[in-house]
Amino acid sequence: MSSSVRKIHSIADVSSSSDGSSSDSESKARAKTGHKKIKPILKISFRCRPKNTEENPCEDQLFFLDAAGGDSFDAARAKNLEIPTKTSERDLLWCNQKIDAKSEVAKMLANAVIKPDFEKLSVEEANRKSNTRLKRDRKIERERTKGKGWSDMPATELTDERRHDLELIQMRDALDPKTHYRRADRDVLPKYFEVGKIVEGKADYYSSRMTKKERKRTIAEELMNDHELIAKNRRRYEEIMKTKALTRRGAFQKRGFISKRSQRKKQGTKK
Repeated sequence: MSSSVRKIHSIADVSSSSDGSSSDSESKARAKTGHKKIKPILKISFRCRPKNTEENPCEDQLFFLDAAGGDSFDAARAKNLEIPTKTSERDLLWCNQKIDAKSEVAKMLANAVIKPDFEKLSVEEANRKSNTRLKRDRKIERERTKGKGWSDMPATELTDERRHDLELIQMRDALDPKTHYRRADRDVLPKYFEVGKIVEGKADYYSSRMTKKERKRTIAEELMNDHELIAKNRRRYEEIMKTKALTRRGAFQKRGFISKRSQRKKQGTKK
């Protein structure tokens, strides 16, 4: 046992002596080459420079390194940080808090469409129109009717059939000269008019009414199927053409033999 213990001690001494010699040799080599011992790495936090602080080491720089770290810097920054009043009032507008109604911001936002409760509004309130758009819409609405004085007569669409009927109504004096009609107040076709239907009364006898076959859809179709009116207009047309033939230029001039004396007068020579 004694021999084994001695061997262990001798091995330990040899190992310790060898470690010591190696460490001494490394230190001597570092001293010769100029190397230094490596220090342990510290945790460094990267922060932004606060706006208002009493003690600010670097005022010109926006960012700096906080080597100390911890909550002490955050607490000091929270105490020294001051929120300006103007920006806070503008922020409070969007938080549904009351502010002074005389402020310019409140006046500008009073007419704004998008507000804090915009998503809760109905479609009609959300689609609010400007004053110019409302005036234009009211003008278009007024032009659709003649007005209350004319029982809101609408501006009916002018088709070809209605245009022919309106032209025949303006020619009613020529179509029926024996009946007195009021003179038309305009030469152009009216913009506001309505199409009605004549309903015969029960007191009228059957002979005074029109049959379904005689009744047409438009005034032009009724006049085209009225044979008496067509014959009357034909006779009037022939009479008009006869009067025009008599009153045209040269109708009463006599043509025939021209004497020599009259020919000389025209030529201006005398013999």
